[in-house]
Amino acid sequence: MEDQDNLRVVQEMLAAQKRRDTTAVLDALTDDVEWRGSSDITGSSVLNGREEVGRFLTTIFEDVEIMESEISDFLAQGDKVVLLGRETFRIKSTGRTQENNFAVVYTVRDGKIARCQAYDDTAVVMSAFSA
Repeated sequence: MEDQDNLRVVQEMLAAQKRRDTTAVLDALTDDVEWRGSSDITGSSVLNGREEVGRFLTTIFEDVEIMESEISDFLAQGDKVVLLGRETFRIKSTGRTQENNFAVVYTVRDGKIARCQAYDDTAVVMSAFSA
C-alpha cells in the first residue's frame, strides 16, 4: 500500500474511535492485532487480538470523557503511521481531569492496523485513574 493509503486507514479508525464506534474500530484491525500502551490502566499494557482490544475500548468508552483532543502531526512512511497530539480528558469514576501529550505508532498490513504502540505521560494517565 502507498503511504497515503495507510494514513487513510488510520484516520478512518481514529474517526470511528471518536464516534465511539467499537465495531468500526475493530473492523479496521487485523485479527492478530497487537495493541500496546505505556499505561497499564486495564490490567495489561499489551493486548493481543481484536477481542482483547474490544474489551479495552468498552472500558475506555464507558469511563473516559475526551474533553479536547488535537492531533498536531501525522507522519506516514512505508507500513508505519505516526501521530503526535495532546488531549484533555476526564475519568468519570474518579472525577479527575488531566492533560496528556501522546505519540502513537501504527503498523498497517494489507489495509488493516496490525500493531498500535502508544506513548503517553504514564504518570498523568495513571494519576487520573487513581481514586
